[in-house]
Amino acid sequence: MQSRGWGRPGRGGRPWRPPGRRRRPAPRQIAAGLGAVLLAVVSGQLAAGRTQPARPADPNQRAVLVAARDLAAGAIPTADDLRQARLPAEAVPADALAAAPPPGAPLAVALRQGDLLTRRGLGAGPAMPGLRGYALMVGDGVEAGPLVPGDRVDVLAAGGGSATTVLTAIPVLRVVPGDQGRAALVVLGVSARGAEALAAARTGRSVTLVQAPADAPPPG
Repeated sequence: MQSRGWGRPGRGGRPWRPPGRRRRPAPRQIAAGLGAVLLAVVSGQLAAGRTQPARPADPNQRAVLVAARDLAAGAIPTADDLRQARLPAEAVPADALAAAPPPGAPLAVALRQGDLLTRRGLGAGPAMPGLRGYALMVGDGVEAGPLVPGDRVDVLAAGGGSATTVLTAIPVLRVVPGDQGRAALVVLGVSARGAEALAAARTGRSVTLVQAPADAPPPG
């Protein structure tokens, strides 16, 4: 009998090959298969990420702004100087800021990295041109209750059994907080004549800062 040679047609007209030998897949087929597997894995990971529910915010925490670095008093904080944080609600003061402060508002006190940014820690900023900053040390012949920047006060001078209103509706520019919520240092925004009147009123008399009504007209 004539043996079948390599390459001779067998059954069905297909070339005959020795038993045990199979055709190897082409490199393009291998690459296509690997690509399909990789695409399936990536698609599965993306789908899992989309279906993962977002973690709800803790209702017992509040969003606040804290200093991202040490900041000196008088500095005007920018977006790079602050960062958002979440703290337990019971540890957050009522005047803590959660949004960006008014543009141009300077710091009334120095902040260390991680310190909270509060309303009382900000000055009124350069929104009142022409005013002088007149600093009053509370306790040195000066009486003042709880104040925050942006408040308006009347300045009363007392001595010899009488009192006189020296200035009215003067804006509070900066406050350095003291004990029990009271101010330790208050910076008022006054005109040149107002500064002279305030300096004269402090000579031999005590000065009291009285919070003015919110609708009080600004000083002329």
